[in-house]
Amino acid sequence: MDLTDKIDQYLINNENIRDILSPQDVADIRLPLSNLNNGKGFRQLLLLSLVTYMELDIEPQSKEVGAIMEFINILHNSSLLIDDIEDSSLERRGEKCAYIQYGTALTLNCGTYGIFEGIDSLVKYMDDEEQSEVFTDSKKYNILKKLNNEIMYLHIGQGLEIFWRDISLKVPDLFEYIKMIRLKTSGMLRILAVLFLEFFEVHDEQKRQNIMRLMEYIGVLYQIRDDYLNIIADNSTDIHEGKFSFPVLLAINKELKDNEGKSVVYNIVTKKHKLDKDIGIVMEILKKYDVLDTTVNVINSLIEQIIVSFDLKKESALVYLLQKIRIGN
Repeated sequence: MDLTDKIDQYLINNENIRDILSPQDVADIRLPLSNLNNGKGFRQLLLLSLVTYMELDIEPQSKEVGAIMEFINILHNSSLLIDDIEDSSLERRGEKCAYIQYGTALTLNCGTYGIFEGIDSLVKYMDDEEQSEVFTDSKKYNILKKLNNEIMYLHIGQGLEIFWRDISLKVPDLFEYIKMIRLKTSGMLRILAVLFLEFFEVHDEQKRQNIMRLMEYIGVLYQIRDDYLNIIADNSTDIHEGKFSFPVLLAINKELKDNEGKSVVYNIVTKKHKLDKDIGIVMEILKKYDVLDTTVNVINSLIEQIIVSFDLKKESALVYLLQKIRIGN
């Protein structure tokens, strides 16, 4: 039997590709995802807080909560694998970034694969016979369509940040920055909300709109807070990576106003190679213009704004979660 015959016989005997895919094949290409340390659990706490906010009789260990969090965790972790490559990050959750350990090619492939694995886990859950009355074909289509849109928004938001940093070197104005983090950060929370509303069959349109708006606000709050925590860290990765984060934008705009259109912070942030003294100069300018205090005030004011605007009860789980991320609480 020549090689052509062998190939032909193999294809005839193994018609279904799924049958020849071994668990080890998947384990090998999932290494970067499988070995990523767990995060802080903020999104799971947020989901459980929404359950109590909507006064639903749902157990934290319910299969619905499990299915939602399985998808959110896979999607979030997969996006982190890709983000770290795009940002040339060195550490993630206390360990060397996955692409440093396993190489850029495998990590990029794994990050992309993880998105589809997450969607596959959702489809399997919705296709289960026990869910047939809840998830009609029409409902499944609408859920997947919404998820597809939101995943595209995630990539657009991340892409805008990269475009400003690497291509245009354009300083986004405040509303361009907010738009970007609504796409990138609030997007993940909107996905959580979409699944929450559909899996728990929340049909009241006003409640649905409030939940989606709440995710927008919390996403913006969370990203500004993340920007702040990064900038005050001993070795701020955002400055090294050249990101126009919230504190950096405030400092640049104050400098441009005071110095006839010139900004030292802009010049340092957009440099390809930064020295330790450059980081010190940026921090001095941030202190000079009270940027850090201003950012803290914005974070804590947004928390109060959310509590008031959405009429959150003082003793509610959502208020507890928001107070936990307050700066200086």
